[in-house]
Amino acid sequence: MYKIQQKQRDISIDYARGIAIIMVYVGHSILYYPPGLFAECVWSQYLRNMILSCNMPVFFMISGLLLGLSKKSNIEVAKAKIKKLLIPYLVTMAIVVVGKFFMPASMAMNPLNGGVGDIFMDVFVYGGDRWFVYVLMWIFLLAIPLRPLASSKILLVIISGLFLMSMSIEFPRYFLMGDVFWFMGFFLIGMYLNQFIVGFRRWNTKYALGIILTFVVLNIVFVIQLISIPLMRTVVLPITGSICILTISYLMDDACKKLGYEPKVVKYIAYCGRYSLQFYLFTFAYPVIRMFVVSTLHVTSPFLIFSLVLIMQLVIMTLIVELTRNVKILKIPMGY
Repeated sequence: MYKIQQKQRDISIDYARGIAIIMVYVGHSILYYPPGLFAECVWSQYLRNMILSCNMPVFFMISGLLLGLSKKSNIEVAKAKIKKLLIPYLVTMAIVVVGKFFMPASMAMNPLNGGVGDIFMDVFVYGGDRWFVYVLMWIFLLAIPLRPLASSKILLVIISGLFLMSMSIEFPRYFLMGDVFWFMGFFLIGMYLNQFIVGFRRWNTKYALGIILTFVVLNIVFVIQLISIPLMRTVVLPITGSICILTISYLMDDACKKLGYEPKVVKYIAYCGRYSLQFYLFTFAYPVIRMFVVSTLHVTSPFLIFSLVLIMQLVIMTLIVELTRNVKILKIPMGY
């Protein structure tokens, strides 16, 4: 089973995306409900900041890497992204908007405060609650014409320019331009790495311990703010963290090859990675889960709240993914 899977797809990419989406759920489990619940909980702040330092950049880097590996034409890529990103984004945002009409404002991260016009602006201009998919769509649109430069050093100049521009210019909120240009830098890094992917994997595996330790040290220094150097925290740390996650995924892949099978935990991580888009789209349930744990179960321990919310999120979202992916009529709306 595992060997057949290896021939069909690069399972290490699923591992990397699986780790990253689980990190998203860990981060959501730390979000405040009610406000201030974790304010005095130092460990939760450090853990959340550590996750935020790299978990979204790695998604963009992997997306760029996959675009670099793709043999599809630009038109085929554009059509695929409309089907896999735009349609699920619009469907999910419709569900979120309807849900907010019935959800207490205190539970919503971005409650509805206006009429139809404001909702339209939120979904089509400001990215809404599923900003990652919205930003990724714009990045693909801008990156597709750059595919011929994927192996050129000109792309490195463009990447440097994007980071410098993002750090020195305050973009308006329209179309999330600041996020688009910022994360596009990580996307293009992934696209550029495509030409070195075999050597990159070999190097990462060989120096895995050093890469992991480097990321841990950088986190201690910059997340806890022992030293404040903006370029290091906003560029070097996310790149190092993304490489660290890829390195861990390569190690997992190599270990499974030696074993000849995937342990259940590893298989679940791959499952989360394979359906990482759907796991992200379905995160709208976590405010309800938090309210249930705090208000209905009356749990007061921050660590216990964190643990219960995380476990319940993963269980419920896995059930939703299993349900939706096996319903034919939902495959296109949900991006399968």
